[in-house]
Amino acid sequence: MRIAARAAVAASALALVGLASAPANAAGNEVYVAYSYGADDSSCESGGAIGFESYGERVTISDTCKDGHSAIGVVNLGSTFYYYWNRNGAGTTRAVDLDLYEGQPVAIQSCLGDWSGTPTGGILWDTCGPANTRPTA
Repeated sequence: MRIAARAAVAASALALVGLASAPANAAGNEVYVAYSYGADDSSCESGGAIGFESYGERVTISDTCKDGHSAIGVVNLGSTFYYYWNRNGAGTTRAVDLDLYEGQPVAIQSCLGDWSGTPTGGILWDTCGPANTRPTA
């Protein structure tokens, strides 16, 4: 049941990530955060997180659980998806500076995976949490 529910949420989140968007650099600084689900083989509720800060156009991908999986930040810019892997282990954060134009829509999502040599190879799709486009600060 848990896997089926995650698969349904992950599928709907991937569909929504292309539809939901917010200005990348609206008035002031906006911060967005999205969390993954924990892997079935771990006791962690969430294994990873991605943060997006509109001022400076920076994303951070954090591995929040010692579960043997990498954290992945998914950034959706219109119809293009970018996959940023943090393969440095639990407790680490990878920062990436983006180059966006003023007002560009952006959506973020966090997943877990086991690197297989390609951006989407090895992603554990059922760990992908819902997309987030609402400011949290």
